[in-house]
Amino acid sequence: MSSFGKTLRLSKILNPNDNRAVVVAADHGMMLGSIRGVIDLEKTVRSVIKGGADAILLSPGQATRLSHLFHGRKSALLVRADWTNAFRDKTYTLPARSIKHVAVANAKDAVALGASGIVTYFFVGYGEDEDEARDFELVSIFARECDKVGLPFIVEPIPMGERVTGANFA
Repeated sequence: MSSFGKTLRLSKILNPNDNRAVVVAADHGMMLGSIRGVIDLEKTVRSVIKGGADAILLSPGQATRLSHLFHGRKSALLVRADWTNAFRDKTYTLPARSIKHVAVANAKDAVALGASGIVTYFFVGYGEDEDEARDFELVSIFARECDKVGLPFIVEPIPMGERVTGANFA
């Protein structure tokens, strides 16, 4: 475990005045395709950096293509290390038949990209216990990998699936 590395990287993400962060997610295209209004991602990311966001979340491919924007003392780079079709509803061109969630990068990949941390989803509410267990296993693998290389790991818990109802989630 490299706690110094994790502390150093976390200090690039969190504002030292309040230990909070404004993180702008620009990774949605990886799961949904082209996003309306985002015609020039490089121009958009430049604007976000200029605006002073503490961190920007990109997919591994976007991070590779836009790595030159993160040189120097600027917004921290966070890398989305997973993919899902969970947001492709019935109105989407290719709607999901069942929710899938897989790894697309690991902690070493993120370090090689110069990332200050990685982000993954954690879905709860699947119809089958095996699916939820597989998701939990994926998140735990990311956590152990990040711990080994001193990389902050951010989990986005998302209640989604047939077990999520108005009775158990407001």
